[in-house]
Amino acid sequence: MPSDFESGTKKTIDISIKAEKMTADIAKVYGVTLNDAQVKGLLNGKSAFYTSNGKKTIVHPEIVENPYNGKVYYQWKTERGK
Repeated sequence: MPSDFESGTKKTIDISIKAEKMTADIAKVYGVTLNDAQVKGLLNGKSAFYTSNGKKTIVHPEIVENPYNGKVYYQWKTERGK
């Protein structure tokens, strides 16, 4: 039986950190929605890329913390503009 991710019904992941629960859209990077094959590759430890405004962005299968305005955001590690 395919998982929720494989059947395309699950696009978010729940993460519990220090007794706080948050939901993140793991398919979005800088406002661009990755396709199912790209997300599946990231979850399997492989990098993905997309092109926006003529610039290539490489998305690595690592999560980084981004503190901004007193909050901490979690996102995929990226390389931009190459």
